[in-house]
Amino acid sequence: MKVKNSKKIYKNKPLKWYYLISIVLLIAFVPSIMKAKYIIINGISALFWAGPREWVDFFSYWKYIFIVFLTIITLFVYLGLYMDRKLPFKREFKYYIPLAIYFLFVILSTIFCYNKDVAFFGFIESYQGIYILLSYGLLTFLMINFINNEEEINIIKNTFAVLIVIQGLIGLSQFLGLDFFKTYIGRFLVSGDGVSPESIDFIFGKGTIYGTMYNTNFVGSFATIIVPLSIAFYAMAKTQKSKVISYFLIILSISIWIGCNSRAGYVGVTIIIIFSAIFLRKEIIKHKRFVLSLLLTTLLIIITFNAISGGRTLNQFLRLNLAKEVEKINELSNDHENKSNSVVFKDLIIENNKFSIVTNYDILTIGIENETFYIINDKDDKYIVTKKEDTTTIDEEKYPNYKISIKNNKRIVYLNAYNRDIVFYFTDDGVKVLGSGSRLTNPVIAPTFKLLNGYDRFASSRGYIWSRSIMMLPNVVFKGYGPDNYCIAFPQDDFLAKLNAGWEAAKVVDKPHNMFLQIAINTGIPSLLALLILWLIYIIRGFKLYFNTEFDTTEKQVGLASLAAVIGYLVAGIFNDQIVSVAPLFWIILGMGISINEKLIKDKKSVIWYIFLNFIS
Repeated sequence: MKVKNSKKIYKNKPLKWYYLISIVLLIAFVPSIMKAKYIIINGISALFWAGPREWVDFFSYWKYIFIVFLTIITLFVYLGLYMDRKLPFKREFKYYIPLAIYFLFVILSTIFCYNKDVAFFGFIESYQGIYILLSYGLLTFLMINFINNEEEINIIKNTFAVLIVIQGLIGLSQFLGLDFFKTYIGRFLVSGDGVSPESIDFIFGKGTIYGTMYNTNFVGSFATIIVPLSIAFYAMAKTQKSKVISYFLIILSISIWIGCNSRAGYVGVTIIIIFSAIFLRKEIIKHKRFVLSLLLTTLLIIITFNAISGGRTLNQFLRLNLAKEVEKINELSNDHENKSNSVVFKDLIIENNKFSIVTNYDILTIGIENETFYIINDKDDKYIVTKKEDTTTIDEEKYPNYKISIKNNKRIVYLNAYNRDIVFYFTDDGVKVLGSGSRLTNPVIAPTFKLLNGYDRFASSRGYIWSRSIMMLPNVVFKGYGPDNYCIAFPQDDFLAKLNAGWEAAKVVDKPHNMFLQIAINTGIPSLLALLILWLIYIIRGFKLYFNTEFDTTEKQVGLASLAAVIGYLVAGIFNDQIVSVAPLFWIILGMGISINEKLIKDKKSVIWYIFLNFIS
């Protein structure tokens, strides 16, 4: 009598392309979505939003919807294929455990956060609530289990090729000043939800690329993924025709990288180049003609783009020098001819019926006495504001660094101090400052990270943002403020800091411009540590695997490219945030890279074991 084996045996056969359709759409379709979504902003979000209460989102909302939807579809497809023994459950617990810990703290931070609406659905134009964060991790898990054969790698390769062509052509049109989304057809395609094509106008001009990703910085993060992949596609090409197509993809990828003007992207890809040169040292010598042509192509693109942008491209590259950046800040601080550059706002003193702004150059006091406004400058000259008109504007020689506009009947003072705007309201409860979301509030002084003191303007004011964000970390040792709650948790009412950063007082800091701070503050330091462990395991195992490898198979070529893309993206993440336009691609590549690496490691062990058995027999 035969006993049936009840254990399900995985049938290691290539998947049909249609089983991967949801992943294909996540790669090729979702990043390219641009569609109007009319939003009425209310609740706590409105209090930390600088824009109008009625807003149109073109870049993020529909991406968020499709990412969550397609991830759920992919999960159900996987479960079905697993039950049908067409896909395995790979026992890669060294990756699953840190991923599960990350999930746990995302959930805990959501449960215990104050602003649950934001934690579930995300903040305006970000939409990185719990659903998206869990989707990111699920995509990595699913890709680990979906990628098992070269055929599946080729499907992903072809999908990325489509994405590169779409973004490359759109990006080139934008850089040349022929932005597709400024044509009637382009505006018509992104219109809808009550938004007419005629009312749409995107602010970016000639000489830069924003693609469909909302901001040029995020295009830089995107470039760190597609540049190494496109080069791997060329290495995979078997025919002359496929080599020509692959080289065209390289040209588009490099054009996106150079044309986005993102210094974070420049740094990320530069690290990728250094990393790849170490691992491909033998291949570089072997294929020196290709490497030389690649260098010449890159140089030609830089020269061409620099001419088109009026020198902006090379200037962005030159700004990568951190020593020069610090030197520039020090020069601005000593630029006493242009006091707007060197001014330091030292104090903001508020009393019942007056306020004073104290700088390193002067003190300005504005108050109310007997229902009449008065102004006192640093020389104790007193100016009485008469009520001849409803609004009085003062712009005289004795206030050379200020423009003062007083709305008498509403007791409002609009003050432009050294080219920074701040608005004061004289209320029955004393003087208040107009903060984000039209809130009337009192100023605060937030703790600062001392090493960044005096460098508020470093890296486009990242010095100011990082300095305050780092000091938020002691509050998230066990759990975060909640997914996408960074904007609400940040000390928005530290008006002196914003003025010193060169901003208006009511400006909203909606992101930390650092992916690692973003994760820690939103979902807690343990969640960040879990992801760091996950990434480090992958990177260390990848280093060991590829350091002395012959890159003679598709798996090795794409595996190294995936490792380079992950490293480049993480480096760019020091300056950029995680966003729905690019992040799913990173988590997909991470999962594919893990799957390829672990398969190659197992194959290598099998070969070594086979040689050993032959030797001893």
